[in-house]
Amino acid sequence: MKWVTAFKRSTSRSAAQFYGIKPLWQENFYDHVVRTDESLTRVAEYILNNPVRKEIVENWEEYPFSGLVDPFPW
Repeated sequence: MKWVTAFKRSTSRSAAQFYGIKPLWQENFYDHVVRTDESLTRVAEYILNNPVRKEIVENWEEYPFSGLVDPFPW
């Protein structure tokens, strides 16, 4: 996954240079192949609910930095 490394390097440099944010990323990443629609739904729900688990909002829809481009088939 060389593209992930390049992406993280580029965004880390920009975040540090323009916003003083350091570090931006965790050291490693977890990749997972989504094989079924059911699995895709679980992964999407998990990601959308990150701000809920961190108690930033009560419902993921309240978080201004996440959302769906197209309606999700819950």
